[in-house]
Amino acid sequence: MIYADNAAATKMNGAAIDAMTACMQDIWGNPSSLYSLGQRAKRFRYRIQFYGNRAYQGKAPFQSASTHQ
Repeated sequence: MIYADNAAATKMNGAAIDAMTACMQDIWGNPSSLYSLGQRAKRFRYRIQFYGNRAYQGKAPFQSASTHQ
């Protein structure tokens, strides 16, 4: 099982924490913006969604907030 939610009372996997930390330090732009750092974050987000959906066989929606579709 792949755990990707830190809102629950379960400790996160160390590899997941390392990956998230690296991403937050290197790809911190706003994906909705037009500047290059934001566009880099947007490309990265789409890549993560693509590979995540492949790993979950399209059954795991990736959302950052309850209002996303």
